Amino acid sequence: MSSSPRQKRLFKEIPPGTLMLNDSFYVDKVPVRVIDYLEFLSAIKHSYSPKMHDTIAQLPLWGLDKGILDELQEAFTWDSVYYETMLTRSWVVTADDEKIYDVDIHIRNPRFFNYPLINVNYMQVTEYCKWRTDMVKLHYATISKTEKQRRQYPMNFRYRLPTKKEWNLLLGAFFQSIGKLREDDDKYDKMMYNLAMPYDNLNVFQYSSRNIAEMLDRFIVTTGFAWNEKYELGNVNYIQFQKPTDWIGFRCVCEVLPEVEKKVEVVVLRDKFGKIIKPKKQSYKKQETPKPVVKTAEKQKSTKPKKKKLRLQTMKKKRKQRGN
Repeated sequence: MSSSPRQKRLFKEIPPGTLMLNDSFYVDKVPVRVIDYLEFLSAIKHSYSPKMHDTIAQLPLWGLDKGILDELQEAFTWDSVYYETMLTRSWVVTADDEKIYDVDIHIRNPRFFNYPLINVNYMQVTEYCKWRTDMVKLHYATISKTEKQRRQYPMNFRYRLPTKKEWNLLLGAFFQSIGKLREDDDKYDKMMYNLAMPYDNLNVFQYSSRNIAEMLDRFIVTTGFAWNEKYELGNVNYIQFQKPTDWIGFRCVCEVLPEVEKKVEVVVLRDKFGKIIKPKKQSYKKQETPKPVVKTAEKQKSTKPKKKKLRLQTMKKKRKQRGN
């Protein structure tokens, strides 16, 4: 079974971690895992923030030095409030039977690093997508020395949540790639921290009704993906759900966008009748080189030698006349 629909690649390299649906649309093979989100949290510890996001958007698309990320980390300070806001949290019962809202066990225990991320809210997902977009853009900009090399990769793109319409399209396109549930899935541990299961194969589009529901754009969650013995697709339900919970995760899609061009404002002048006034052509006169200004003192100096010469000449003439 193929891992993606057969399409001729337009780019040398597709966005990391994705499968191609067409030249402008790619989808994650699996929902975002705990280890993927921990990489995002680590970047925040190393000064990634919305301010750095704005700076990255202004950087050139190619020819960047490989140490650009280190330079950015030195230029910005760690935003502790942003870091705390991005931590996934869940209700935990302490040894004293006290229920507290604490950092989720999945991002604290290495046992769950390959599990899908859960207990994540919509804002955290949005910020993760921004960071992921920035990191891939920096990657392309550092491996491309020229514009020609850069055009081997998507020039403008963004990671985001899929829409409901796109999700239906994905299920249809990757239907043959989705593996059948294991027969022993009925016996999985139903403890809260084990509702989500790890992934065995990261090379195909994976979805399982026994695993998490997936968050879509505009707080829509897709649930109810069921299989029967004939590998037929069951009913897919869509619900509105805004609170983070232990049975909802997400995966990203990568959308290739049109290249951004700077808009040039053109001012059109019109007369009182609405006719366009053509701008007058500027006439350029040939500029004459200005004559040097001679000061009076300099004039006197320059004339003195001439007067002496004239006197000498007249005296010589008089002497000649006398001699004759």
